[in-house]
Amino acid sequence: MAFETTSVPVAELLCSPRSFDLFSSGVGYDESLLYARMHPPVALWREDVKEPTVVWGWELLRSLKAAGIIAAPAAEVVTDAGGALELALRVESRAGQYGWGEILAIGACIRHYRLHERAAELTPLVLGRPGSLMQAIERFEGLPEPLRVLVRAGTLDLKTAGRGAALPTEVAAVFAERAADLTFSQRRMVLGLVYEFCVMGQRDADEVIAMLNRAFETGDPPAALRAMRYPRLHELEQRFRGFCRQHLYGTGVTLHAPPQFEGTAFWVQFQFESKFQLAKRIAALRAVEHNCDELFQLL
Repeated sequence: MAFETTSVPVAELLCSPRSFDLFSSGVGYDESLLYARMHPPVALWREDVKEPTVVWGWELLRSLKAAGIIAAPAAEVVTDAGGALELALRVESRAGQYGWGEILAIGACIRHYRLHERAAELTPLVLGRPGSLMQAIERFEGLPEPLRVLVRAGTLDLKTAGRGAALPTEVAAVFAERAADLTFSQRRMVLGLVYEFCVMGQRDADEVIAMLNRAFETGDPPAALRAMRYPRLHELEQRFRGFCRQHLYGTGVTLHAPPQFEGTAFWVQFQFESKFQLAKRIAALRAVEHNCDELFQLL
């Protein structure tokens, strides 16, 4: 791609087709570079014999107009549509930092110019990693609107939100409305449990919404929903915690159960710095020994 920089009226450039108006970084111009004639130029590309299209520099042009500057450095590149988009992404250079509004605009550009065969090689320039940009966009577009809002805002990741594609819209709306009360990790846990209720448990929307509302009233929605989803496991955990409080609280011994109580063995953990501490730990273990039938009933 060869180019020669010229000075072009800002007003003329702002009349360019907007098929490459993709970015919203808010980055404007650098006055010192502009007057030293070293500012990155607006990139122009001509499709066939049409008027040049601005493929990079829309944010620059808007900031120049706002500052009352009438001309901008510009350079026309000779390439195809795929090369023009690649140039725009490389000049913008924010791989992995684009918002979903920008990602969708890039996807629309790919569709407009039928660049699907180039999408895979462009993906790292957008997402900052290998993969399929267009598949990511399709997953986003398949989400219920309330979840798209959360993903756009960065309060929920696309992978987790993908499970919500199967949720009734009204359930997704209630989750999205209450999501602000949760941490990022709690949102992932709650949405996963809601998915299990709706898809695996085949509960109807009204019932799931009622569960969600009750869970948020407890102050610990993930724990409350987990107890509703796995009542037997919740009961076992409660009994195990009660055993530990009764026999091991303050002893310095920690007792561990097998995951989900699916196994045949418990294990203990402790440390000691004196003969007295060791004797205390051993006494605690004897208490466990005398009452271990309670433990094995949990398995």
